[in-house]
Amino acid sequence: MGFFILSYLFYEGVHLAIHHCKPKTRLGRFLRNHHLNHHKVESKGNYGVSSPLWDWLLGTWTHLKGRN
Repeated sequence: MGFFILSYLFYEGVHLAIHHCKPKTRLGRFLRNHHLNHHKVESKGNYGVSSPLWDWLLGTWTHLKGRN
């Protein structure tokens, strides 16, 4: 149970950082753009909230211009 609680807290910390911090690395910018494109109304994909892995595997990944 403790592992799941710590995993969820880590996930929420990453989610909060994606929304409120400007990333300094290329990977951070990619993940932030992927996540913010997830919130776009016209988005027809990018359902993964913090990782594009499942979008890539299930074919829902779309390449949209992001916001920095």
